[in-house]
Amino acid sequence: MSAAEAIEIARNYVASVARTPDICIDEATLNETSGKWNIQGSYRSNPFARSRSFQLQLGAEKGPIIGFASPARQPLAPLLAGLGVILGALFVLVWIILLNR
Repeated sequence: MSAAEAIEIARNYVASVARTPDICIDEATLNETSGKWNIQGSYRSNPFARSRSFQLQLGAEKGPIIGFASPARQPLAPLLAGLGVILGALFVLVWIILLNR
């Protein structure tokens, strides 16, 4: 199987798992000793989401999916904490402005 075929199989698989056509393949390497294609890339679930990385392994002969890994999504706690700090600072700023009138 050629690199182009391996990349096409990887794109189709990630598109079906992630339900998105926005897929970027960064690297496709053939490990001849293990008989596997190692494909690395990233995808976005929507235009506003952060890209998520993935690794995929294909059999070099007929292209069966051997393994797929994509890190879990980040929890919302850091985002909510940052939003809380911003809203708190905004509240203090408005309070100071209203006191000085």
